[in-house]
Amino acid sequence: MGEFVLYKDFADISEAQELLHSLDENKIEFSVVENAYEVDLTFSGNNTHQRNFQVLLKKTDFEKANSLLEKLANDQIAINYTDHYLHEFSSPELYEILEKKDEWSALDFEIAKTILKSRGESIDSNMLSVLKENRLVELAKPEKSSTLQIVAGYIFAAIGGLIGLFI
Repeated sequence: MGEFVLYKDFADISEAQELLHSLDENKIEFSVVENAYEVDLTFSGNNTHQRNFQVLLKKTDFEKANSLLEKLANDQIAINYTDHYLHEFSSPELYEILEKKDEWSALDFEIAKTILKSRGESIDSNMLSVLKENRLVELAKPEKSSTLQIVAGYIFAAIGGLIGLFI
C-alpha cells in the first residue's frame, strides 16, 4: 500500500515547486520523476528535448494533497481574481470547468466557483460531489469504436499483405 502512483504532471519543474514545497511542509511523502525524451526533428521543427515532471504520491495521501492544492488556489485567488481570463467565460463554460476538474488547474477550478457564486449561482459541496461522480462514470465508459474503422483496418491489412507478397 506504500507504493507511489502518479498524482500530477508538470511541463516545467518551476510549475511544481509550490506544490512540492507544500507537500514537504505538511510531511507528505512524494517522489518526482523527470521524463526526458528527444523529439524527432520532423515533428518539432528543431532538435529539442521534451521534458515533463511527474509528482508521485501514495494513494492514501491523495486527499491531503487535493486539500493542499485547494488551499494554495484559494490563497492565489486574491492575487489573480480580478483580471483572470475566466471572467470572459459564460456560465455554462464555467460549469464545464467544474465538471471536468481533472482538465483544469486547481486555481482555475476555484476561480470558476468564485465567479459563478458572484453571478448568483448556487455552488455547494453536494453539487460538486455529484459532478465529480458523473465525471468518474463518464471517464469509466469504454471508448466506442466505429465498426467501419475496424472493417477498413482488416481490409487494408489484407491488401497490404497481398501487395507485400508481390513486391
